[in-house]
Amino acid sequence: MANRNVVVVAAALLLALLLGLVVPGARAQELPPQANEIRDLIRAQKLDDAVTRGEAWTKASPKDAVAWQWLGRVYSQQALKASIFSKPSWASKVQDAFERAVALDGSNIEARFDLMQFYMVAPKLMGGGVEKARAQAEAIGGIDPARGHIALGLMAERDEDPKAAEREYRAAVAKAPDEARARVALANLLSRQKRWSEARAVFTEQLARKPDDARSLYQLGKLAALSGEELALGLESIDRYLALGERPDELPESAAHWRRGLVLEKMGRKEEALAALRKSVQLDPTAEAARKDLKRLGG
Repeated sequence: MANRNVVVVAAALLLALLLGLVVPGARAQELPPQANEIRDLIRAQKLDDAVTRGEAWTKASPKDAVAWQWLGRVYSQQALKASIFSKPSWASKVQDAFERAVALDGSNIEARFDLMQFYMVAPKLMGGGVEKARAQAEAIGGIDPARGHIALGLMAERDEDPKAAEREYRAAVAKAPDEARARVALANLLSRQKRWSEARAVFTEQLARKPDDARSLYQLGKLAALSGEELALGLESIDRYLALGERPDELPESAAHWRRGLVLEKMGRKEEALAALRKSVQLDPTAEAARKDLKRLGG
């Protein structure tokens, strides 16, 4: 029974990790074609095909750190779908892939973030450990001080120390105002504390510097949808986001229409909300949250 409990706990921790491996707002990498293909397969939930592509890539290019990093991300998605008893096996594969990526290219910050998060939440019996995670955070800081603060903020959140996390995230924003991950992490932390006006300020400050900053426009729409506050600002922001010619890859058009629908719902504009949610589902039929909200509103 004890061993089974370890598996259950480990699986729950891995779920928390794996859901956050690719952090919204993370600095985009220049991706090779193989990574783009794997990413598209993951989004289409064709995970077996994604594993096949990832393993073929690492076999063909065994010294390519990005190949191993993406294979780790593929394995993480498989772990989410796996049975509770097979999750530890997938976790071992995730760990091995990320460790190989970092060993091959220690300057790959995204791979270090992935490995750090694995260490941060996986039990020691599954290869995790706080000290291992902290070592990765310190290594990240040695490469990029601002992103080192983000890593330490994540560690503080793991330790349930929101004040320390906020200090680290604010330090990251101060050092690198255009670092999207820092602003998103800070705003998410403030949102969880219902400090909505402070969360909005994170992005309105950025828009004062860069009026067409895509991520800030999207996030203001998201905050309006979550809080029910400043709905007119949220709708205007998300509409401006949708009007942009180029948008961040991690914030697809379908997600923007979903947020827009929720804002319109809160404004009492039900038919427009339904139209926005239908558009979201049309663009991405796998968007479960949008489908649930469409059904909830009777669409």
